[in-house]
Amino acid sequence: MAVRVRKLARELNRSADEVLGLLHAIGFDRYRSADDMLPDAMVEAVRRAVRERVQPVAIAAAASRAENRAAEPVIVGGDLMSRLVPGVVRVGRTEPDRRVPAPARSPEPAKPTAQPTVKPHEDVRVASAMRSAVDAERSAVDAERDMVRREVRQVAERDLAMQSERDRLAAEWATLAEERVSVARAREAVAREREDLARDRSVARPTSSTGTTLADLLTNRGLRGLDECERAVGALASARLLGDLLVRLKVDDADLVERFLRDRLVLVAGDAPVGIGAAAVTVAPERAEVADGAAAMKAIARIGDSLMMAGLRRVLFVGGRPAWHKLLRAHLDARLEVKLLPGSPRGRAEAEQDVLRTDVVALWGVAADAAAREVYGQSRAVVVFVEQDNVTALANGIAAGLAG
Repeated sequence: MAVRVRKLARELNRSADEVLGLLHAIGFDRYRSADDMLPDAMVEAVRRAVRERVQPVAIAAAASRAENRAAEPVIVGGDLMSRLVPGVVRVGRTEPDRRVPAPARSPEPAKPTAQPTVKPHEDVRVASAMRSAVDAERSAVDAERDMVRREVRQVAERDLAMQSERDRLAAEWATLAEERVSVARAREAVAREREDLARDRSVARPTSSTGTTLADLLTNRGLRGLDECERAVGALASARLLGDLLVRLKVDDADLVERFLRDRLVLVAGDAPVGIGAAAVTVAPERAEVADGAAAMKAIARIGDSLMMAGLRRVLFVGGRPAWHKLLRAHLDARLEVKLLPGSPRGRAEAEQDVLRTDVVALWGVAADAAAREVYGQSRAVVVFVEQDNVTALANGIAAGLAG
């Protein structure tokens, strides 16, 4: 914003002539009046000149009025009336007063006007002040340009962040759609498990037409509730007193009990794996479903390594025991996106859902019809069929499927 010379002089505690002299000293001699307006760059140049103690140039005074005027006529022997009214003659005089012009004075020689002088060392200061003013303007322009560039960069970054957020929301929406389908299928599986549990409870304590249940007999013995009945059976087994009784026990639904024992009982050759979520019984190695906990952990680690090395992160396991599902959830590489579904026969509709946004599909003891196999063969997903129901067989089948 422009500032008047007079205002700048008050700020600098100097006279307006001194400020004008400084302007002339640093090369800006077009400013002549205290009412002249100075731009910001010129104001800064004057302040810098004051700091650097630049000497102001003497400013010549305005042209004075002419000192030599034509001499007024001198009235010789006249009076006031004769001067006011020509031709009037004073009484006793016969002719008007004679006006004699006064001799003209010779004009004095004009005084020379003081010219601004700039010493050599002041030239350097003037040039420095001018360069400083130009540098200040350049710095202001550069700062404004940098600010505009920063704003453009910030806008671009915000646009990129918004695009990334839109992509993330779209991916989450697709994942939620898949999850809805998976939840519906899992709900059906839970309903079937509830039916199985209801049948288990009916087996635990019904009195059939062919005999009395073991729970009723234990209740008659003085035990209360299934918890005490289970502990009683465990105590008899620990004391190795249950063998004679087992050969006398019978079930009324062999298929249901067989499924229960398959899902809830695991045969191991050594220590049971941690987090298996089922009863483990130690048997001979040739009959064991899992060698030991270390072997199970090694097989699960091999599954994760094979998938990560192939760059396949989304994997679906269909089938397998609930005990194996718990092991996979607890110990599989956390970087993998794992979905686990109970085993059920696969048709075209099930196969199309299996390969949707999935890299690997492992069918673990699950049958698939011709239409399902056609869908699996045309999809981009790697489909692996595993027949044996253990984690070692699953690891071998996935490795072979990825290699082929």
